[in-house]
Amino acid sequence: MEPNNNNQIPLLISLFSLIFFNYAQAVCVPRNSSTHLLQRSPPPNSPPKPSPSPDSAPTLSMDPSIKKICETTDYPDLCVSSIAPFLSGKTDPISVLEMAINAATQHAKNAMAMASKLSAVPKATTDSANAPLFKDCKEMYSDALDNLQSAMDAIPSRDIGTINSMLSAALTDFVTCEDGFSGGTSPLSPYDDKGTKMASNCLAIASLIK
Repeated sequence: MEPNNNNQIPLLISLFSLIFFNYAQAVCVPRNSSTHLLQRSPPPNSPPKPSPSPDSAPTLSMDPSIKKICETTDYPDLCVSSIAPFLSGKTDPISVLEMAINAATQHAKNAMAMASKLSAVPKATTDSANAPLFKDCKEMYSDALDNLQSAMDAIPSRDIGTINSMLSAALTDFVTCEDGFSGGTSPLSPYDDKGTKMASNCLAIASLIK
């Protein structure tokens, strides 16, 4: 008797369906589910991110009490910016005056260094004619340093008279240097202008001391 092919067809269909289902399941299901949790790693040659430096911390804003004192001067913005590097944590007028004098002292040192450099220029240069004036300014800045120091020394005893006279003398030193150029400008003009204003601010702060 010949086999019935009609009976074998459903059996073959079921067999192929079972094989196809198992193959599809093997393809669709990941072998290792942890691969979905992998994160994208940086390129092998990328530099590491630098760690934050302590120096990058934001600077503290100026104390309102110091700003209020600086507002009594003729040049409040210069007052605040110049004493910023010399903050001591104290905000009373005497302490702020000490900061302002320290700032003016540093400025006078910078001015004197520039005057020394300019006075030593070779004779063939265009500034050689002003070399004697630069040398005079160097002496004026040296006098300003002495006067500022004398004002600082008078603070502990609250000798207001000496403080005012020494600060006024320091202001005059910067003005005298500038006057030597007969109203013209020189490489020292910015130093003289700023030094005059800083000394003026010191005088204004000193007037707050009782």
